Amino acid sequence: RPFSYRFEICGSEGMMEFDSAKSKPVTLFAMPEPGAASGNGPGVAVPESPLGQKDPYLSEIRDFLAYVRGERVPRVLPEDAIKALEVGLAATRSADAGEVVQVS
Repeated sequence: RPFSYRFEICGSEGMMEFDSAKSKPVTLFAMPEPGAASGNGPGVAVPESPLGQKDPYLSEIRDFLAYVRGERVPRVLPEDAIKALEVGLAATRSADAGEVVQVS
């Protein structure tokens, strides 16, 4: 099975689900009313991804090799990785504390 990834983003008015293994990878779920605690709203399929069925792992390796050969600059800098880590750690702290955590 090729490399794939999946995530969900939940908010007060609905949820977005992304699954790279699907031909239409994004699905939106609207809450019956703003602030409702039910995730059973109607789903709305979003058109097919412009990336198609590209293997993200293979794309990552190709980008890395192009950088090593001097053919391109990296798409993501170490500073970007640090910021992503800060966001992930803040999300964990927020989930543990049950409150909003600010990221600078």
